Amino acid sequence: SLTSIELPSCESVEYNAFVNCGSLYSIYLPVCKTVGWNAFGHCSSLTSVNLPVCNELKQSAFTYCSSLTSIDLPVCKIVGNEAFYKCSSLTSIDLPVCNEVGVSAFAYCSSLTSVNLPACHLVEMSAFANCKKLTSVNIDFCHEVGNYALIECSALKSFDIPFCTLVGYWAFAYCSSLTSVNLQNCSFLYDAAFYSCSAFTTLYL
Repeated sequence: SLTSIELPSCESVEYNAFVNCGSLYSIYLPVCKTVGWNAFGHCSSLTSVNLPVCNELKQSAFTYCSSLTSIDLPVCKIVGNEAFYKCSSLTSIDLPVCNEVGVSAFAYCSSLTSVNLPACHLVEMSAFANCKKLTSVNIDFCHEVGNYALIECSALKSFDIPFCTLVGYWAFAYCSSLTSVNLQNCSFLYDAAFYSCSAFTTLYL
């Protein structure tokens, strides 16, 4: 069974390249710029991802990598739909130049506690849905938070997105610990955005 990959000259890993490699725990791709659709999906033993020059992860790139605890993507600008869906051991995200987080990109990451996306402009639908341990989110320059983006993030207490202009349907619904949100430049706040936020006390608009 395949346990490690070293591809020092590989610039792109394509569709389904290593899907379901259940024994794979180590990858070395120092010049890889793109990880394709489902390339490492269901690699249940993979513990860390270090892609120093990767700028895009396609849909489901690392979906269901249940042992994945850390990701190092210092120049990644786009995280595709479901890229880390149900990566249940992932605890933190730090993507300093990421501009866009796709649909359900980190949904159901049940161990995720902190997110740092200081350059992110767009958080798509359900991007962090059901991340029940998430307590810290930095997306200060985000302009749009999609439908269901943080639904059922029940540990999240506050949210500061002063440059955001649009918050979608049910975006923060069932965030039962949420007390305050700063949306001082928001123009569009859609239906049920804060539905059943039982601790909610302060909204800055």
